[in-house]
Amino acid sequence: MASSLLDMVNKALATLGQQPLVNLESTNTTPTAILVKNSVSIITEAILTEADWNCARTTAKLIKKANTNKALGWKNSFAIPTDPQCLQVVQISLDNGYTFIDLNDYYNYNAGPKESLFDIDGNQILSNSEAVTIKYTALVDHSKFDAALADAFSARLASELCYAITASTSNAEYLQKIAERKLRKAKSRNALNRNIVRPEGEVIGVRGGESSYIRFDMGDEAE
Repeated sequence: MASSLLDMVNKALATLGQQPLVNLESTNTTPTAILVKNSVSIITEAILTEADWNCARTTAKLIKKANTNKALGWKNSFAIPTDPQCLQVVQISLDNGYTFIDLNDYYNYNAGPKESLFDIDGNQILSNSEAVTIKYTALVDHSKFDAALADAFSARLASELCYAITASTSNAEYLQKIAERKLRKAKSRNALNRNIVRPEGEVIGVRGGESSYIRFDMGDEAE
């Protein structure tokens, strides 16, 4: 059964020897609830951008904007999704989803519009392509976290709250090590749940549009 945000929060509080919260509503103004609510959003976004989580991966065909600033050197611009919110673009396709470029392995040092295939500029993607599809890490609800990620989130939250609640530096350092270990475990589990040999439509990178390489490893998240 999927865990809720409240379940994850109360697991973190139990680690710190604290009583569970009844809810996380705005009406809950206890000191512990305020500490938790001030930390949850930051920790959620931070941990979701630690890896290409299967449970948070979303595919979207982007909408081309009506007006593109040609002074930037590109023909077209595409809006990055906001529903669900895009935290990081993982892969991008410029051919209607037939092949995807893995951004972890796309080398684009100091390249401009003449040398590169696209550019991520704030909340938009610039490209000379007429169609852009992306795979991205979305800001998903906590109930969609897999068990290992939920456990890693609770551990991170406990480590972040430890000093504020217990005033113990040694305990905070100890819990930080536990959180790091659980995050590594979650990343490894995430990688194992993905094909070792990627589908033919996913490539490791494209340079100048002249060559591509199929990726045979499970990614940097496999540790």
